[in-house]
Amino acid sequence: MTNKAVVLAAGRGGRLERRTDRHAKGLVQVAGRPLIHHVLTALAQAGVREVVLVVGYHGEQLQADLGDGQRFGLKLHYVWNRDHTLGNANSLWRALPLVKNEPFLLVMGDHLCSPSLLHTLLAGADGRSMLAIDRSELNDEQSAEATKVALVDGQVVDISKQLKRWDAFDTGFSYWAPGAFASIADTPQNGELAVLMARLARNGTGLEARDISGHFWLDIDTEDDLRQAERLLQANGHRLA
Repeated sequence: MTNKAVVLAAGRGGRLERRTDRHAKGLVQVAGRPLIHHVLTALAQAGVREVVLVVGYHGEQLQADLGDGQRFGLKLHYVWNRDHTLGNANSLWRALPLVKNEPFLLVMGDHLCSPSLLHTLLAGADGRSMLAIDRSELNDEQSAEATKVALVDGQVVDISKQLKRWDAFDTGFSYWAPGAFASIADTPQNGELAVLMARLARNGTGLEARDISGHFWLDIDTEDDLRQAERLLQANGHRLA
């Protein structure tokens, strides 16, 4: 178990350019609240008490809005990634010195989820790193956008958007055991997180799949995603309660 999380929120959110041209993506409104508020509230309800938040694009806006995190029941630490174009793996590497040798949840700052998803992920934490995967069927458009995961005996063996054969989808939520990244310290620190995770799965300490199918989660990248989130939360607001 852990009470610490790393949240990656440095990116611009280019596909929401009309909303993010002058504002941080985390401040985009979803069901009457900024996106990042939903993320932090879910973490607090899952028992997280300390968050390392990586900011970059309009990061000063996030810092001004969130402050020390006390109103969410959290202690917030800010890490800056001024060059957010280097990819979200770069943001993670910048956060690791603050995590030190402790287990932590890794969460994307633009992913909604129910606290029950995080509880399910943490309930399986027993010293092994885990990726929350979803086996639900997605429509063709969602499948094309999703990061795919290949599994063997419950272990992640590959992860990429380009996989031709896969067993599940990556939700963007994961749990990392102490020292998980030490085995791949020589990995290039720029690029996409999926590349880093694939190397960990193949050459690192291993990455177990944790099935969270049926729990609510949604990656907010486009205007369609926002409309879907609004519909779902209006009809099922308890999903984020």
